[in-house]
Amino acid sequence: MPGKYLYLKAKCNLNRNTNLKPGNDKAGTWPLPERWQQVGQCTIKNTQPIMISFHLIRKNKTMKKIIVVGLVIICLFSCEKENNTDNSDFIDTLDLITDDCKTTIERSTICFDTVLTDSRCAAGANCKWEGNAIVSLDLTTHDNENYKVELNTNPDFSIDTTIGNIYILLTDLTPYPEISMVINPKDYKANLTIANLTTIENNAQILSFNPEKEACSWGWTIKIGNDTIKSDDVIIGKTVGYNRDYPVDIYLEKGDLEQACSEMGGYDYYKLKTMIKIE
Repeated sequence: MPGKYLYLKAKCNLNRNTNLKPGNDKAGTWPLPERWQQVGQCTIKNTQPIMISFHLIRKNKTMKKIIVVGLVIICLFSCEKENNTDNSDFIDTLDLITDDCKTTIERSTICFDTVLTDSRCAAGANCKWEGNAIVSLDLTTHDNENYKVELNTNPDFSIDTTIGNIYILLTDLTPYPEISMVINPKDYKANLTIANLTTIENNAQILSFNPEKEACSWGWTIKIGNDTIKSDDVIIGKTVGYNRDYPVDIYLEKGDLEQACSEMGGYDYYKLKTMIKIE
């Protein structure tokens, strides 16, 4: 009911007080009982559970009542860089089918022209090497400069390239060949990661690589924020490699937990959503 509420004072964390009025439109909503209406919201840059106390003064013709409501809210906000919720200005992950084009970073346009050759070892076949597929792309920048790009699936060749400040990585090409299978050229789909190198910054470091093929041993040790994790994601081997000088600066988006090793004194393994080497 309009005019019934004087103000709402929300204590959002240890040292922040936020005065809100009915109808404030900010992220995060905690509705009160219907008779109170929706009196406000609070935006909190915190990834931990917090206690919020609302002090509501309700005006009445005969009296004033002070109602104190304690709410425990689990706030899972992702404003911190390592959680990476708003990275659209500097990184883009997209799928392109043959002859498809999409607008991406820096108002540039990327097109998937064709697969020039596909000699990847078919699933179920015995091959002396893994083979390779070459993807032909066409990049047009915002100032109408046009570039032909060829990227490979085999990391022994170029799987990524940089044109100006635009980084392009071929992360996958499907479908994968099978014995007695003929792939229609129109059926190919390329998965690309594109980044603006002038705005992206490293948020993690690869500290080392362990070649021992034992449980909780093999793979790369990565420092991200205050956490240390491990990963055996193939994209690291393709872009960073196995034998090199460490540490290596990277931009990383951590995915789901893959294997728990912390209880055995090691580091937990995670899948990677995105990883870009920062030179």
